[in-house]
Amino acid sequence: MPKRKRDVYNEYSYKDYIWQDSGRRDKIKRKKKRKFQFKFDGQGAFVAVSFGVCFLITFLLAEILGGSGMLNILTNKGSTNTQTIYYALAVDSYAEEGLAAVSADELRQLGGGGYVIRDDKYYLIASAYKTAAEAETVKNRMDSSSAVIYKIVVSEPKLNWCRTADKSAIGEVLGYAEKCFTGLYNVSCELDNGNISESVAISRINTLYNEINKLTTKLSNITVGDDDVNLLKVKAELTAAKAMLNNLTNSSLARYNLVSDVRYTYVAVIWGYKNLTASI
Repeated sequence: MPKRKRDVYNEYSYKDYIWQDSGRRDKIKRKKKRKFQFKFDGQGAFVAVSFGVCFLITFLLAEILGGSGMLNILTNKGSTNTQTIYYALAVDSYAEEGLAAVSADELRQLGGGGYVIRDDKYYLIASAYKTAAEAETVKNRMDSSSAVIYKIVVSEPKLNWCRTADKSAIGEVLGYAEKCFTGLYNVSCELDNGNISESVAISRINTLYNEINKLTTKLSNITVGDDDVNLLKVKAELTAAKAMLNNLTNSSLARYNLVSDVRYTYVAVIWGYKNLTASI
């Protein structure tokens, strides 16, 4: 498949989301340049693409979710809810956003995801895993002493804002994040291993999109008002996830490779879902 000339994008950052693009604006002089060398296996090659359609949606999300708490790496303080933990592999962390942006582009070119999460530092994420063991295995195969496992702790939403009769439907809708993560993670591994072609991968992503899209209709049956802020948050996050899935099948977008974009997407979906559940 011939490589297309990549577009030049700007960098976007939001209150709870950081959509780092290529970093190809004026390069920032770095104090010390680090090189990341990956020893790839079936879970090791990651790169990201700019999701243009999602930018407008993310502006909406930033407004709706503005003020929600940032991720706590070790624990979710003050929460007694059931939690789900995803283990993100951060190849490095930075005190300055600009350095993280430049390194994100370098990482993408070397095969890393380049998704940047803002917390006490700016963490450069390659990918995420369901278990600590999987993340640790990939980390140990990397030639990088600065790599760490970053815990994305997702709390179960209380859903006190909706009627008891609606909680089951809302719970099913909120399952979109796990569906996206599992479906895309499996696609990325099979692509990376060469078990499926890009055309088969895109077909599977389209199937996943249709499954997620069906959840939209369930929201119309919820009995809270259409202007309920919590319902709006769920709708906005679900719309963003659908837009990202749609972008993965868009052949007109310039990208490093499909598997990179897939990994970038499921990290973005899980991070967005973490912010959503913390706010409803």
